[in-house]
Amino acid sequence: MSRLSDEFLLKWEKLIEGVDKKDIPIECIKRVVIRLKGGRRRYFNMSILAKKGLDVFQLESALNTKLQQYDGEIEDVDFFVDVERVAELVQPSTDEILSKLK
Repeated sequence: MSRLSDEFLLKWEKLIEGVDKKDIPIECIKRVVIRLKGGRRRYFNMSILAKKGLDVFQLESALNTKLQQYDGEIEDVDFFVDVERVAELVQPSTDEILSKLK
């Protein structure tokens, strides 16, 4: 896999900022920070699980299990998007659509 340029990734970061976190595919989540009452935090690294071969359903199940583990203690959940993964998934479709507009 080739490394995407910083400028290219910055464009995708700006696009992603406006997306509701409920609309982000689970395979594009890099990590999750679960903020608990009392200021405690729990970190859940989705990218490591994906690299270990977990599929989309297994990733979702693992995340749901982790969230249920802290049910009642959660104040907020922060999702960190893997911008490079989003770009790799979406850019080919974007290129195809744009080529048809020419």
